[in-house]
Amino acid sequence: MGKSIAVLWAQCTRELQVKIEERADYTTHIKDDAIALMNAIEEHAMGYDKSKLKLEIIGDAIRNLFMIRQKEEEELISYYERFKSATKLLKRHFGGQINITSLIDDMKKNNPTMDEKDIQTEEWNRFLAFYFIERSDHDKYGVFIEGLKSQETMGHTQFPKTIEEARAILSARTLRGQIQRKVIQEKVKRK
Repeated sequence: MGKSIAVLWAQCTRELQVKIEERADYTTHIKDDAIALMNAIEEHAMGYDKSKLKLEIIGDAIRNLFMIRQKEEEELISYYERFKSATKLLKRHFGGQINITSLIDDMKKNNPTMDEKDIQTEEWNRFLAFYFIERSDHDKYGVFIEGLKSQETMGHTQFPKTIEEARAILSARTLRGQIQRKVIQEKVKRK
């Protein structure tokens, strides 16, 4: 067992280790592959159950992504990691990204020379970026999100194109809010 695999394995509870060892693909794919082990850990963390029907697993993966929401007091990076995990899990079980035909058709009209696979990927990423922002903590980002939506309806596309860009925008917004609060607190103290 490689060092990285041993470290990952040691981080698992005994119960999780048993679940992973009981998988049909444990000896052939997971046992000696750190990435496969990480994926298996992630699957089990998101509710993988070998006794479930494949359709049920796919349904759970879809539900996990579409029900995700940033929890109250949850750090943005934690929400981002959960969102990315849910996205990876959905792609793994679904067999790839979900193609949102209406978005793809619109983009084809605007970019007739663009490769269809590129359009599909770009639109899926744009959807995920939107959804990441939409499911973020509205107590923290609500006004900002409504501003983005308003700009979009006026034809000023400012929504990010990737989840990473979405996280960066919200992160900058959080930092800006913290700075503004400190400035206000300092002004109050001076009075």
